[in-house]
Amino acid sequence: MKNTKALLLTNLLALTAVFALILLACMQQNDIFRLRAENVATIYESQIQDEIQLTSVEFAFVYFTTPTQENVKRWLDLFEVEHSDIVLAQSILESGHYKSEVFKTKNNLFGFCTSAGYMSYPHWICSISAYKDWQLRLYDGQMDYYYFLEEVGYAEDENYCSKLKQIY
Repeated sequence: MKNTKALLLTNLLALTAVFALILLACMQQNDIFRLRAENVATIYESQIQDEIQLTSVEFAFVYFTTPTQENVKRWLDLFEVEHSDIVLAQSILESGHYKSEVFKTKNNLFGFCTSAGYMSYPHWICSISAYKDWQLRLYDGQMDYYYFLEEVGYAEDENYCSKLKQIY
């Protein structure tokens, strides 16, 4: 038990360093992290196991930066993105299961673009921060989220919400 607590502390310090780097990258994009520290600690502690074979830094890096459905969902929840299951489906669809060229080169999970092309982020987690900002500006929480996505013209594909429902 003593080794587990020491490992947790070491990993938590490494996690803090990784988190700080991501935060700095996102701040440079003028994104705002809306994370509650207790959420980070709770989710992180739940993943600690006695048989971790990675170093502290490796563990923190893999845990927080690998773009998997599980990690994207964690970050959506940490940012308190509304309708996170639907938004997770959006990330899967828009990024081609985290394999599209736009995702790989621009860290853009949601296909956000301007007239100049796809938006670029220093880290994929920053695109979640951007999504939360977008949601705060446009979504009042009063309507069905699928209806909202259609109303704001989120996607050009008229079957977009149907595709999201198939994923979700």
